[in-house]
Amino acid sequence: MSVAKYCRENRMLGATLFIDRNIPETTNPDKYFATLTAQILHSLVVHWGFSDASEVVQQRLCDIFRRDPAVFDRMTIHQATTLFAKTVKDFSRIIPNFLDPANALRLVIIIDGFDDVDSERIDETA
Repeated sequence: MSVAKYCRENRMLGATLFIDRNIPETTNPDKYFATLTAQILHSLVVHWGFSDASEVVQQRLCDIFRRDPAVFDRMTIHQATTLFAKTVKDFSRIIPNFLDPANALRLVIIIDGFDDVDSERIDETA
């Protein structure tokens, strides 16, 4: 059984990113954090039923996009912190016990295939 399948079956899979050199759209790092953020939102709503919390986070993401539409265009530290890290942090504030070790929701993010990232762009992902 794969790690991703195990995590999905045990309601721990928050997001996955599988990079494959044979699928060019997966080798472009510009969309990695946007993709992971969207998958986390989806998982928290569909798999765990946190629709109220997701509405708050979705509104924040819409505000970010209105202020900086280019945030989705290039991988930057700003994109990583604004889209990804702050989204997870927002959920940790909204969802009871999100980070409590005894009762916490386990949110696993799997990234596979970094060796397949476009070689001219690899420094941007490091």
